[in-house]
Amino acid sequence: MSHKIPWDDMDPQPPVTEMWDNIKWETDSAYLMADDGEQEGTWLPKSQVKVRKLSRGYEVEMPYWLAERKGLI
Repeated sequence: MSHKIPWDDMDPQPPVTEMWDNIKWETDSAYLMADDGEQEGTWLPKSQVKVRKLSRGYEVEMPYWLAERKGLI
């Protein structure tokens, strides 16, 4: 019997790219991404995302399953 591991990088869906205004908080293992005026933000594991600083904000690429789990799609 085969189980799909949540952290599996064999996701058949293409990666998702999201834009955020800032990194509200950062730990050794995660980023708290937020837009200006947003109170809570979204925690994303560093092991699963690629963050690129832009002139205004951040571009974050992540697996489809993670975007879905975080309610981003």
